[in-house]
Amino acid sequence: MGTLMRTASLTALSSLLALQVQAQQLPAGCDNQLNPRAGGDDDSYKVRGGASGWCEGKYKRSVGNRILTVDALTLAADPIVAKVLKKTDSLSVQWMAPPGAVVHLTGRQVTDDSRPDYKLDAEVKTGANGVGKWSWPTALLRKFGMWPVATLGPDDDLKPIYVSVQGAAHLPGAQEGDSMFIPIRVSHPSDTSANRSRIEIVMHTAQQVKLDGLKLQRRFSADSVAEVKMAPGCPAPRNSRIPGNPVRVMVCMPPGAERGVYVLTVGAGTTATSLSLYHATTPVTRGGASGP
Repeated sequence: MGTLMRTASLTALSSLLALQVQAQQLPAGCDNQLNPRAGGDDDSYKVRGGASGWCEGKYKRSVGNRILTVDALTLAADPIVAKVLKKTDSLSVQWMAPPGAVVHLTGRQVTDDSRPDYKLDAEVKTGANGVGKWSWPTALLRKFGMWPVATLGPDDDLKPIYVSVQGAAHLPGAQEGDSMFIPIRVSHPSDTSANRSRIEIVMHTAQQVKLDGLKLQRRFSADSVAEVKMAPGCPAPRNSRIPGNPVRVMVCMPPGAERGVYVLTVGAGTTATSLSLYHATTPVTRGGASGP
């Protein structure tokens, strides 16, 4: 009898542990490696919006040096005045990518070490016309006093902690694990301004980095690239020693730039950083060509 009771107890304990592990698992797109805030309160990084939702909240960041990494890659949008922003229930996140591409949206707060870090993770499928959209609820952002970069005008007196936002996707035909950046546009839901071709890239680094030059290339295949001349208005950094926190680079795509993959190289020599991004300005028509 004692053996049976012990076996039953062990079976019950195993089932309970399995249920606890299952309850802690996050849906696709969420960061399973994060250590949520102690107590699992409403502010902690966890699932939002149900089983098919997203993950968002604060977490404890492990101490370590940052290398030169991309935090944000966004398209220009009209700024929102502070008094409107504080009353906005959601922000519109938009992008263009190959039809059906699943885009992983990430938001981070990494500039204020006095606060627990904030992170957003969401995966959204691009529409059949190559246009992707996601409505970003602002309840937590307003509670934390954080806002995505470039949403506020320069003259506003609201001084938030900025959240860097980026999108990435694994495109058809790419090598396994080879994802690229998808420029995203964060704006007010009622914003109807035209798409723009100016991209802002925000990076962070723990040490001084010398940035000298900015090169844009169109990638046709793994072995075929061609340099592209950027439009005026985005001067390349020249002999600039930037300590990070953050590093900002503007990219002006040329008028009429074809839909496809581009490679951007920032700097030169051992400090050069290259990244791949997808560019498009108009939806895909039924024939597969760009719209008017």
